[in-house]
Amino acid sequence: MLNKTFTLLLLTFILASASYADSDSCVMPNFDQEVITTASSLKELQQPEITENTCSQYREEFKRRSKDHSKLNDAEFNRLTVLCGKWMFINSGMRTDVGIPISVLNAIEALPSMETKLKNFGFLSDESWSAEPYPFGVVPAQQLRRLAFKRLGANRIVQISCAACHTGKLPDGRVALGASNEALSYGQFNLYTLYSIWLVDRLKLDETRWDADLIRFYQKLDPEQLNEKFKSLRSSSTLPFNQFLLKNIIGEEPPPLETQRAFLRSGAGVYNGFAPSLNFKNRQIFLTTPQLWGIGQKGETTYGSLSRQPTLNHFIAEAFVYSNRSAKYNHEQYIGPIREFLKCLKAPSSPKPIISLVRDTGKKVFERSCIQCHDLTNGGGSITQPAKALTIPSTYRSLFEEYSAPDIQSTVNFDILKKDELLHPQHDEFKVRRLNGIWTRSRLTLNGQVNGLDQMFCLNGKTRKSINLEDPLSDQIHRDLCTNYSLEERQGLREFLEHY
Repeated sequence: MLNKTFTLLLLTFILASASYADSDSCVMPNFDQEVITTASSLKELQQPEITENTCSQYREEFKRRSKDHSKLNDAEFNRLTVLCGKWMFINSGMRTDVGIPISVLNAIEALPSMETKLKNFGFLSDESWSAEPYPFGVVPAQQLRRLAFKRLGANRIVQISCAACHTGKLPDGRVALGASNEALSYGQFNLYTLYSIWLVDRLKLDETRWDADLIRFYQKLDPEQLNEKFKSLRSSSTLPFNQFLLKNIIGEEPPPLETQRAFLRSGAGVYNGFAPSLNFKNRQIFLTTPQLWGIGQKGETTYGSLSRQPTLNHFIAEAFVYSNRSAKYNHEQYIGPIREFLKCLKAPSSPKPIISLVRDTGKKVFERSCIQCHDLTNGGGSITQPAKALTIPSTYRSLFEEYSAPDIQSTVNFDILKKDELLHPQHDEFKVRRLNGIWTRSRLTLNGQVNGLDQMFCLNGKTRKSINLEDPLSDQIHRDLCTNYSLEERQGLREFLEHY
């Protein structure tokens, strides 16, 4: 669930069913006892024995309820809804216009420098997952449009599900749904999927179209070692109607040069907030993927990092548009399961025992210094702050006043969002990061420049410099924790957040 850039006000949403329409809490009472969200292995986390086929059963009942012919009671329906949400979170189960051809994926894995299952890019896999053909969260999919030129070039595709980015490895070795996959090098993966577009493009050496450093990067991939798929792509660059081929058969174009440079510069755990779902010609901002635990709690009024989504429904709908390049799934029967599953998802507990006296000291520090941005009652992240207070550069405000999509993929997404939704040109407030499960993260702050809680609070010999962003207010507050509080107070604050 990556690139939360727009405020979506969907005009055609179907309201949630009465059994959970106004609920801010988990609608499956025994969720913690029945559903595994933190486990020692990926296979254990998957739980196919209770999630497979739940979505078909859920949608059948959903249709019956719309005609007032329900067969299940509310408790049974709610259980199906949540279990279907877990299945969708891991497997997606939606058709898409943004799929990656399996032939391209296999060709990337066949490059001499690559490991199996895309391990170079940080996708999750372990011994329990060895029999699966793809990493965790990379799932087989089908083309959205059954009659389309794109299907001539690639009918067998895979899709990236929520779980690829929002399932992570914890410091104690466990894996957890809702965690940030801080090992995932999203930008580097995009470099290699974009390589297939570069090979096809007759204008591949045009530095106004392709970044010079990226051209050199691609040229270093020895053409003599390329597999047959890449060789065939390269040969297609000489075909007549080359640009028609890119636009209508492949259906992609090179993103703006700034986006290409962002792919080159981004490392593990960060991504460019404006690429590739919606591209800007002259804008970059590097973000870390947020954890999702506790999202949708009572009192939470905005969602997303770079925008202010008014409801969890809008937040999910925007993700569906980006991941499918379509508004087909922006309806309750698809949004509802993901929403209700996320409402049940809780941060894993730290394995360390709570030291109550130390924690109490930390709580007092939190109430004194942190509460102006991070509230205590809703996961520390229901508050919005002016962009300046969160050190978001002013160049990232007023994003859509003169937005002109520079490539095919952005044009399609932007047109979809404009058709049925209202886009707010002014974005002067941004979402404060949640603190649920903050102890699991190795990279803190919006851009990930602080390496964990020890560095945040200058503990265990770790120090840090100021964060190099436009406005120093947020950074000053965080640095004051190192300079104006005793070691005991800083250790207490860490203890408080570790068991938040």
